Amino acid sequence: MDAPVETPTESSVGELFGRLGEDGRAFVQAEVGLVKAIAAHRIAKARNGGIALLVAILLINAAIIALVVSIALALALA
Repeated sequence: MDAPVETPTESSVGELFGRLGEDGRAFVQAEVGLVKAIAAHRIAKARNGGIALLVAILLINAAIIALVVSIALALALA
């Protein structure tokens, strides 16, 4: 008794082009997801830098006000 020999099924050209289109679409979606993730990361870093810059400006403003008040008090006492 011989076992039946299984022949590998070959895909048609249409099926191959169909799979190619699906794979291409999946690749593009993955690339778009990667670009979105990179953009979100860069935006988060920029937001943190902007917050630090704003805090630095407020501290400089407070230091200048303290300097001006101390100069005014020194001139008032002289």
